[in-house]
Amino acid sequence: THRAPLLIEESEDGHPVGVRAQYRITDPRYRGEASSPEEYIHESMIAPSAFVVKGYGKTGSNDTISPMPPVKSGAIGLSDIEINAIIAFLQKTSGVAVTVALPRNEPPPTVEAEELPPVKTMAQLAEKYRCRLCHIIPGLAMKPGEGEIGPPLKGLSRFGNGAPGGLDLRQYIRQSILTPNAYIAKGYESDIMPDDFGDRLRVSELALAVETLAREAEKE
Repeated sequence: THRAPLLIEESEDGHPVGVRAQYRITDPRYRGEASSPEEYIHESMIAPSAFVVKGYGKTGSNDTISPMPPVKSGAIGLSDIEINAIIAFLQKTSGVAVTVALPRNEPPPTVEAEELPPVKTMAQLAEKYRCRLCHIIPGLAMKPGEGEIGPPLKGLSRFGNGAPGGLDLRQYIRQSILTPNAYIAKGYESDIMPDDFGDRLRVSELALAVETLAREAEKE
């Protein structure tokens, strides 16, 4: 099983999304305003509850509310160009004609992500790595749609007397960031959190996350 419908391959969810988009807009359950496959894919990203694939809605919503947050706001905040690039990718990998126009000969970014200064607060860390998209983070205000995909990062005090595998609290938090599939919280699935934070995080940023979350847990 998987947490969201597959997009670029044939599966029990149906054809790749570039193909099945044309059928979604004629489905009796569709509540959006798209009139073409391209518009449907675009709408699915900015208003994901316009059509919720059966079995993938929020619990108790009868598949009328999607757990996916809108990609133009909140922790994701994609630009129109980035959204079009995703649409083009989904169409191309589905074997249908690409209908969106993409800019050409764009100058490369002047600052690479690796060159950005290290963050110094948990709020900065959550913004840089978009942690609030999936997790409720102690001490940070959450926006609608955030923190609903992964387990909340409060209540970790329950591991104060020994985390799974005999780890102490800080070891458990560190392992959860670097090797997220080592222990899966009850009610959640594996392979949701990226497993490349060991390559992306600076040493100081990892230490900041571990220490901040551990201290918040110790206050509980």
